[in-house]
Amino acid sequence: MLSTLSQSALARDFYNGEKNVQTIYGKIVDQDGDPLVARAELWYSNLSPITQELGENVSEGEEWMRNLHHATFSTQDGWYRLEAPAGEWLVRISKGPEYTVKEAVVKINKAADDRSESGGERMDWMLSHLYDMKSLGWYSGDLHVHSSHSDGKNSIPQIVQSMRAGGLDFAALTDHNTVAGLEEWQSLKSDDFLPITGLEVTTAALPNAVANQKSKGFGHQNAIGVSNLVGATDAENDSIWLRYIYSGPEDVQAAIDETHANGGLYMLNHPFWMGGWPNGTISTWGDIRNYDGIEVWNGWPVPFLPNEYANRSNMDNTMAIQTWFEILNAGNKVAGWGTSDTHDVYGLAGLNQPTRYRTVSGNARTYVHSGDLGINSVMSSLKSGRAFITTGWGPILLVDIMGKEPGDTIEVSENESLTLRIQVLSNRPLADLADGIRIIQGGQVVKKVPTEDGVMAMDVNTTIDINSKNDTWLVVQAFNKEPSMAMTNPIFLDLPPHGMWGSTQWAFPEQASSWNTKRDAMPVQTVQDISLRLDKEQ
Repeated sequence: MLSTLSQSALARDFYNGEKNVQTIYGKIVDQDGDPLVARAELWYSNLSPITQELGENVSEGEEWMRNLHHATFSTQDGWYRLEAPAGEWLVRISKGPEYTVKEAVVKINKAADDRSESGGERMDWMLSHLYDMKSLGWYSGDLHVHSSHSDGKNSIPQIVQSMRAGGLDFAALTDHNTVAGLEEWQSLKSDDFLPITGLEVTTAALPNAVANQKSKGFGHQNAIGVSNLVGATDAENDSIWLRYIYSGPEDVQAAIDETHANGGLYMLNHPFWMGGWPNGTISTWGDIRNYDGIEVWNGWPVPFLPNEYANRSNMDNTMAIQTWFEILNAGNKVAGWGTSDTHDVYGLAGLNQPTRYRTVSGNARTYVHSGDLGINSVMSSLKSGRAFITTGWGPILLVDIMGKEPGDTIEVSENESLTLRIQVLSNRPLADLADGIRIIQGGQVVKKVPTEDGVMAMDVNTTIDINSKNDTWLVVQAFNKEPSMAMTNPIFLDLPPHGMWGSTQWAFPEQASSWNTKRDAMPVQTVQDISLRLDKEQ
């Protein structure tokens, strides 16, 4: 269970001087007894700052991070092992939003230094497969992943195993300015996992370019489905950070065009990264066009969910979504994708925040309604926005209007009423939230539907009035307690004269160029955080 302890909770010292460990091991299976590749985690049982561990001082800035002590993935036969010092621990077993999440607290008494399974604590687990999305033609993937070929911590096989353990069906390897890992990545394709090629175009501005430094000039963007350094200005440079020294927006546009010429898709990454302007933020709004998607949810924080613990706000992803809404309102069909941007698939490095949510594979993820796991089907569904975004915590979110789904266009009349069927499918009980489901039209919340406390799934039919004279769009969001949130891509509403939605050519939002300067010039936040109740444990 997620704790509601605040940042001001008292720091604790754990096991000072006790260095012995004991193995927690066992087998993970589904409801039919078949073995599962799943994720196994060992957490301190209470979420608090860790100042000492195993007799060693914890480095400043890692006190919350170290709450996750060990993580691993089970084998093809379902076996896992975790190593625990003496003390009280929370063991968590998971496999993405389609499966139940299991947890248990275990106490290890002053363990003998015996790391063999025969001297350990056996804990077997059964995860129920609650929702078989593949049987409905839905597949989930992560479009932003780093390996040790750039600044990631993990090997290619470790990343693939993490994807399977997280219940993911496809992923794009997007190392910074290198394609060195793609041959090995593609060699690990299987019937149940599709590795997609790509790279993260990581730009530097010419005046700031210094050898072996990550000078960022015109933002970061993912070229997905390509195997070469599209748009590179110096592809042979020994430093990967100096392969994309750009002098202006025209260089970014050239990378977009070259990606398309190579059959790929182009995504603008973390447009309003809080790392400081312009450290990785997009600084070419109002100049570039024809990109296919925006990374509207990058790892953490969860958009629109208030987070009382964090030293930073939720503005990164919330503002990315607001920007996406402005791009849609200008008449452009652009997809919204969710990714993890993981650099450590085990989650042992990264967030120093009091949360059990980690930016591991699939946190966040994009589900596509592709019908099959073929590369052409998946890429086509990503491009058209036949998709929704969620995390390993879920929920799954399905929306239907007269047989149409996200990515589709519906011809409607002014002031027409539409009935939406909304299915919220969770792997943990839903919370009693007055705005647990929100319907957004043209960037404004037009209806809220409460979620029911304690149920695992909801199937709701609700009606809205269009009240628009111009082409518009609908997006649906669904929430549970942190870190659960899901959001669909748009269903496009084509008002008279029918036959074409939106602009005939790429159109820039009126204020787009102002987003390139300072953070106080970001789009107006028209969709606010939900009224999350914090009186319950998560």
